[in-house]
Amino acid sequence: MDLVRRADWGAAPAPRRPKAIATPVKSLYLHHSAGSDGGPAVLRQIQSFHQQTRGWNDIAYTWLYSPNSRTWYEGRGPGVAGAHTRGYNQESHAVCVLGNYDLEELPETAVHDLAEWAYWHGGTWGPDQYTPHSAVGQTACPGRNILDAIEVINQRAKMVPTRDWISARVADRYGSYEEWEQQVREADL
Repeated sequence: MDLVRRADWGAAPAPRRPKAIATPVKSLYLHHSAGSDGGPAVLRQIQSFHQQTRGWNDIAYTWLYSPNSRTWYEGRGPGVAGAHTRGYNQESHAVCVLGNYDLEELPETAVHDLAEWAYWHGGTWGPDQYTPHSAVGQTACPGRNILDAIEVINQRAKMVPTRDWISARVADRYGSYEEWEQQVREADL
């Protein structure tokens, strides 16, 4: 997974100074863009919509994630108040998954990447579990297919340390955790 900083995806500057929030934050919200997964061009469109149409200071989210390229993008960034979850922006971070997950299936690689990100977030910025946007607002966001996967994502986030421990022990023989996992699955058949 890669992390692309604001300058590298062509983010416009915020017209007003960003407002800092206390970290660790209390919550990590999960959203979807309900649009396409087109990388930096889509991020610039989202940011323009949020700034020009909504009148917000910047793109709403802390980070955005592209399942197509398995790339993370810096939104407002950590420790900055967002505009993602009404009533909770001063105490939380948010991840927006690019795409419409009422219509699209969430790829298995995205489940994996979102779990790893939640684990990383927990060690650095606060919670290691996602709360769906719909849990605190009158919305279908983050889409039914992410809602169907969120429990698995959160469970896997708690398993990342175990996976890292296994990876270190099986790398010489199997090459990677994924190869080892595949061998275990085949052995169970």
